[in-house]
Amino acid sequence: WNGTAWVEMSIDMAGINDGVGNAEIHWVADDQIFAVVKNPVDPLDRYIAMYNGAAWVPMTDVAADLEYSMHFMGPGEIYAVLGTKICKWTGILGQGGAWAIVSPDQANLRPGIQVVSDTEMYAVIGEKVCKWDGTAWADITTDMVGLAPEFHRTSDEDILAVAGLAIN
Repeated sequence: WNGTAWVEMSIDMAGINDGVGNAEIHWVADDQIFAVVKNPVDPLDRYIAMYNGAAWVPMTDVAADLEYSMHFMGPGEIYAVLGTKICKWTGILGQGGAWAIVSPDQANLRPGIQVVSDTEMYAVIGEKVCKWDGTAWADITTDMVGLAPEFHRTSDEDILAVAGLAIN
């Protein structure tokens, strides 16, 4: 949005949206736009690609159960939920880059995450916002019926989230 109209920033990329509005992007510059992309061969597998101003370039390996959510620290450091665990992509695709598990399997882990470091991460688990300290998950909030997976945390006492039709 340029203040007046929507302007296309990239060429089309099959799989950038799952068809029901699930998409995740991170803008660094007009020639560095990162997105979670569905693998055309197997739609349950996804990867992260970068638009470089001319073409979409894969940045990570294809990963089973990669959710449409990521926490971008830099091109060689991207966190994402893969199934029921948080993983981190490090390095460069084709030059030793790999997905590494940062937190083990956690039942009811939702895709929205916020990362400070490998030992300080926040996620919605079930209907609570929880904190990973590098060893274990701890509840930050109480249960909220209908809590959406995306949230905004400024501090442990200042968290905004959608539940139902309202921001809480």
